[in-house]
Amino acid sequence: MAVSSGLRPAPPWIILAVVLAARPLEGGAGAGPRCGGCPQEAAGEAEGCCGAGRLALDGHAGCPEEDSLQPVSFRQLAVGFRQLAARERPRAVRAAAGGALLRGRAAERNASGLRGDGGDSKEIFVLHVGKTGGTSVYKSLGPALASDVQLRSHAASREELHTCADHANHGYVYFVRAPIQRYVSGWISRFRMGGRQHFNIWSFGELKAFYRFRSPDELGCALSSSSAQRRASAREAMNSIQHVMWSLTNYWGGLENFENCVGSNAFVGRFEHMQEDYERLVDMLASRNSLAQEPDANISQYHSTPAQYDGFRHLGECARANLRHWYREDYELFDRLAARGLLPEAYPAEARASDEEAAPARPLNWLALRTTWMVAACVCVAVAGLAALGLLATGAGKGRGSSVWRCFLWILWASVLLGVPCGFMVVLLQ
Repeated sequence: MAVSSGLRPAPPWIILAVVLAARPLEGGAGAGPRCGGCPQEAAGEAEGCCGAGRLALDGHAGCPEEDSLQPVSFRQLAVGFRQLAARERPRAVRAAAGGALLRGRAAERNASGLRGDGGDSKEIFVLHVGKTGGTSVYKSLGPALASDVQLRSHAASREELHTCADHANHGYVYFVRAPIQRYVSGWISRFRMGGRQHFNIWSFGELKAFYRFRSPDELGCALSSSSAQRRASAREAMNSIQHVMWSLTNYWGGLENFENCVGSNAFVGRFEHMQEDYERLVDMLASRNSLAQEPDANISQYHSTPAQYDGFRHLGECARANLRHWYREDYELFDRLAARGLLPEAYPAEARASDEEAAPARPLNWLALRTTWMVAACVCVAVAGLAALGLLATGAGKGRGSSVWRCFLWILWASVLLGVPCGFMVVLLQ
């Protein structure tokens, strides 16, 4: 779909017909009704305080609402039409210039040496690989996409890539990220239950994982624990936490499936160079006429992690070594993408170097974490529910005056009193 070239003024006979239908032309001598304090006969002059031509076409420009249906002459209609045409022409020129600018930038999109294997005939699918900036891309680019460009969620993106061999005419757009950095971000995101904007309560497997391993470092290091049971628990946790369990290779359904569909890669961006690659993506889409309008010039940062969770970002050497082995196929996938010109040649080494760096160890204040209070609030609700059931059971059996009934009542009230401040902290914290 081509970039819109702007709005054109309607033909004069259409405007004339509409105005004539809505406003009967009534002649008459003498001073007509007043509009905003001006005589009607002065309204058609260029210096009139409230031109009837403007009134006939706009119904505003300082005129009172009750005067919006005043009779007009053909001369006044002509004045109003000229004003409308003068106002619309610059907008059309600006829109056309914007489309030309997009196409001009697209002509230089291969200056970085990167390319896409997907031909122009392929249907474009913008995929969302978790924790690679997909939400930011969707928010900044989504409203500008043409109707034939498809957006896919996490699960739909995996399904699309797993079955890519059945859709040879599909071209895929997605971003990638250094695997260990993506692991840490995914662990924190799920520990926060997705945060406010993407709230998603833990699954039972995630609840067990976060109960057993209190940090990304602890989980990563447990993969090589001397205890077979702890190693098994760590592997179970790695395959239970959303984002963590889905590596880039898992999104593709394995390296073999990637090789079968390598020609379906239309564009691969880098999280670490988000703005640069976002501009390159816009240029590529513009060259294919896949934009309905000009998108945001700068990509916005959405779904960022609050600073109080930075204490989780530190990984020791034990965890980093285990995670490099765990995500080894992702590094190989980067090598293959770079070999085909879909990523810069230096990016695989850059990703490995980024994962080698250890984030500084920072103190972690558990009371400043929204998750702490959310778990406490859930416990209070669960205890209050059990206490209410106990009250009903003992009230029916032993009566309301029994000591057991009073015990359940105290538990209920204590749970409610403790749950209120916990709920307040959940609302207050990020």
